[in-house]
Amino acid sequence: MYMIKIIPYALVIIGLIINLIAGLYFNSNFIVLMLKSIVLTISLTTCGILISDTLKRNYMINVNKQMNEKKQSYNFEAYIPPITDEEFASLNKEDDFQEINPADLYNKK
Repeated sequence: MYMIKIIPYALVIIGLIINLIAGLYFNSNFIVLMLKSIVLTISLTTCGILISDTLKRNYMINVNKQMNEKKQSYNFEAYIPPITDEEFASLNKEDDFQEINPADLYNKK
């Protein structure tokens, strides 16, 4: 999040340094160089603010999605009663399947 906040400043500083180095290298007039720096500062500040606002919105959307996913984690606990050997022996060998209502197995906390 900290990097998103410094994007406009970094863009302006890097842009001005490149502009000054190029202006001094090509022996530009000082007044022209300063006018170009003013225009460059305004345009890079505007672009940097727009970029950082877009990244902040995307970051907040992702954080909200992650928080909602954490909130929606459900705990399902089922209690299956143990069966004794006598009950197991009393079961019909042909009918091994017993229907159980799933609502009876759910324990709310």
